[in-house]
Amino acid sequence: MVPPQPRAAGRRRLLLPAIAVVMATLASLGWHWRQSTPADTQAAAPVPAPAPVRPAAPPALKPLPPLPLDKATLLPPPAPVTAPVAPPDEGNALIMPAAAVKAGSTRFLNGQWRAMADVKTPLTGRLPSLLYRLHNGTGSVTLRQADNVRCQVNVETGLMPSGKLVINSRSKARCSDGSRYQMPEIVCLPQEERPAACSGRYGPDTLYPMTITREKK
Repeated sequence: MVPPQPRAAGRRRLLLPAIAVVMATLASLGWHWRQSTPADTQAAAPVPAPAPVRPAAPPALKPLPPLPLDKATLLPPPAPVTAPVAPPDEGNALIMPAAAVKAGSTRFLNGQWRAMADVKTPLTGRLPSLLYRLHNGTGSVTLRQADNVRCQVNVETGLMPSGKLVINSRSKARCSDGSRYQMPEIVCLPQEERPAACSGRYGPDTLYPMTITREKK
């Protein structure tokens, strides 16, 4: 049995407008969805790398003052220091009495005398002083060096016919450190009412002026 054709055709005509409305609605929804999510469909833009930071320049340094450019010089070694000695007293300087010189007597020398060389050597400085203890033409002389070494020897005194006074030892002095020391030969010439002109011979070619003063009678 064949169904009636007019009823089926009427149903199709009723469905067509509904399908068209659904299709239009779906198309509208799709268009709105594409417009509302453009960022999701596009690739993310690359983030630019940060610019490199240059380190701060160090502060400018002040130039140092130039060093002295003088040539180095070698200083000579310091001269050894001798024991300090009080300056001679001119009021007690040795005076050779004319009467004693004429008689050839050295008794005016009895007592204690200090003899000092009036010179400074470049190597040793001032020479050590000599301490004479004399009595009636004989006695001793003592020398004390800067390192506290003590030297001593016996001496004799005499007046020459010319009036020259000589004070000398027959041997070298013995020192406290075991060494020997050559004492100078003292020669004095009389000066009228003035201190005698004395000198000390420390060697064949070494002669120094001497000042001799009385310390004790």
